[in-house]
Amino acid sequence: GDIQGLLRDFGINWSISQIVWDQYNPHPDLSHLPSEVVFVGAGNENPDRFNQEAINTAQLQELILLFSGYLQPSGSADYTFTPLVQSGRISGLVPYSQMVQRNFFGGAQLVMRKTLRRPSRSMYTLAAYIEGKNAEGDSTASSSVNLMVVADVDFISQQFFDIRRLGVGGFNFDNVTFFLNSMDVLMDDESFINLRSKRVKYRTLETVEAQTLAYTQQRVQDEDQAEREAQQALEEARSRLTVRVNEVRQRTDLDEQTKQIMVRNLEEVENRRFETLKTNIETEKEAKIQASKENMEQQIRLIQNTIKNLAALMPPIPVFVLGVFIFIRRRQREKDAAVAARRLRN
Repeated sequence: GDIQGLLRDFGINWSISQIVWDQYNPHPDLSHLPSEVVFVGAGNENPDRFNQEAINTAQLQELILLFSGYLQPSGSADYTFTPLVQSGRISGLVPYSQMVQRNFFGGAQLVMRKTLRRPSRSMYTLAAYIEGKNAEGDSTASSSVNLMVVADVDFISQQFFDIRRLGVGGFNFDNVTFFLNSMDVLMDDESFINLRSKRVKYRTLETVEAQTLAYTQQRVQDEDQAEREAQQALEEARSRLTVRVNEVRQRTDLDEQTKQIMVRNLEEVENRRFETLKTNIETEKEAKIQASKENMEQQIRLIQNTIKNLAALMPPIPVFVLGVFIFIRRRQREKDAAVAARRLRN
């Protein structure tokens, strides 16, 4: 069916040609996952990541969405579009066509190509609440509409129920909680939402997360700059080839056959040079990207090691200071007692 048309009827625009990516990933064990696996949590530096005014999202701590799309209001005056879940500050879009390819039987197959990801200034709505009035046919009567729309159907797949039930890997995503809370809101039964949403809140290393996000943003900028420089160098090489070919074709002292031979030879020579240059540029680009990544990881390890060292060295300091204070106080009391004893003897 026409799912886009159905959503537009309820005041929602959903682009099927774009996938949201987000650089925020608080789990080192899952660092191998692509950025299109979106983690929504406290470290993504978006204060509106979870709508604090909505009871079904106010107490959520972390969601994970797999190759999610994004939602936008269509501008319809009949419906109210309320964002519930949003991506982080360092996020953007990649074309769906770059993530999949058609196989021999016409089906879609996921392909993880090296894709240039340029962060945008937008924070994308991944889930929204829609409410309004829907006219019934040609009559003047209308019915109330309440919708919870999530731009990723896989966010509530069986694996998330298994993770919640078994505690796989120590992960504690709120996907199931969000789903059940939303169902309760739609059923107008909010009695279990507060109880279901309660769980232990762990303090995170906010300094590490902030610095990691800053270095991640710098790495994205370095990759973008390296890609731009590579594209500029390739365009200049193509322009030089075009200029030289045009110079040969515009010569009046040569016949057409000679021109064709010279152009063909020139193209062969220049194409070989171009391929060599392209290989060198790609190698240099990958080296810059790898150096930026290694620098980011080194800086993050430095911050982590500094915090570990401080955690080992700082706790004994108050005890040591207290011990010195008690020692000085006891010595002073002993001196005072000795002076008082001598006075009594005298």
